[in-house]
Amino acid sequence: IGFIASSAGTALANYLTWTYPRLKPGLYTPMSITETHAQLVYPVEPALDKAWSYFVDELGENAMLKDYLTNHACSEALGGGSSCADIATNKCANYQAQRELSLARFCGSNFENIAVGELMKSRVWGPVTEHQKGLAYLW
Repeated sequence: IGFIASSAGTALANYLTWTYPRLKPGLYTPMSITETHAQLVYPVEPALDKAWSYFVDELGENAMLKDYLTNHACSEALGGGSSCADIATNKCANYQAQRELSLARFCGSNFENIAVGELMKSRVWGPVTEHQKGLAYLW
């Protein structure tokens, strides 16, 4: 059996490919998995320390971001998109401020000098609210 999944569906496809067959051996044999826009860790965007740790594990801390990502794509990968869905509150203002700080620090003229290890160490999400602390506990 093969699985095809996109976005949030990749979590279920990964479970059905890698975990469930070990729990119920012989029921089916996964042969392939094809994913697009896989959500490896949450929050999805912007990519934070856990997501960058996969790059560090594979490439090393000193691997340069410019060798694996274009400067054009930097704003999407590190800025988390250009809009905020929660326009009714001031959360958008905070989101935009954090986005602008990220873009100024890592993209543009600084882009050529950024190592993936620096991203992993500096892009850390710290839970503040009880809801965020609960999510962190579940992760």
